[in-house]
Amino acid sequence: MRLLVDIGNTRVKWACDAGAGHLIAGTSFPSDIEALPGELQRHWGGIERPSAVWVCNVKGAELEPVLTDWCTPLWGMAPRWIRSAPQAHGIVNAYADPSRLGADRWVAMIGAVAVFGLPVCVVSLGTAVTVDLVDADGRHRGGLIAPGLGLMKDSVLQRAEGVRPEADVERSAFWGRDSGACLESGIVQMTVALVERAVRQAHEDLLAEPTVVLTGGDSATIAPRLSIRHEQAPDLVLEGLARYDG
Repeated sequence: MRLLVDIGNTRVKWACDAGAGHLIAGTSFPSDIEALPGELQRHWGGIERPSAVWVCNVKGAELEPVLTDWCTPLWGMAPRWIRSAPQAHGIVNAYADPSRLGADRWVAMIGAVAVFGLPVCVVSLGTAVTVDLVDADGRHRGGLIAPGLGLMKDSVLQRAEGVRPEADVERSAFWGRDSGACLESGIVQMTVALVERAVRQAHEDLLAEPTVVLTGGDSATIAPRLSIRHEQAPDLVLEGLARYDG
């Protein structure tokens, strides 16, 4: 049994890989470095010793010794940290310096290709919005990075003194009737427009329609508003880790 770990900017998602693509997902917990040892003990202290611990981490390098120091005394092994590679699992990295591509984006592409095939457009909706396109030959054509819903909202609230969040905001309406609702709808519609524009460009570039795969915490907000066909895969990074072999 392998322990698969996806450390994001705000949450740690994890699953036990029992083999044959069977993932047993655990309860996610905050990725705050100060609280991490206690969270690890609470969630992993009672699980059976894994054969390996595979980790995709975008929170920062300072978190890695904390996880290593927790795993090594208990299980006698250090985690294996996944890094982006020039190519792996039939995908060729588009970056001039492949190591600069976020490991979460790389592993998500591996998971998307494994589950949905090629060509594929991976849209991650979390702290940041990222879009990555992989063509029918497995070539990563490149991607986009934009602020996520929370970052956009925080940026406006910090810099526009006349805009204030409201206690209760209805996100279903297109037109807002107070500043909070206008802001919520604005950032959602900007994200929807970005995703749909990226998918149209992907279709033009490939002369084919890629499978659009949504993942990330804000997928539930954006997905119902899209006019394009798409799939949802909330644990796409874990799916990629399950297929990773080096």
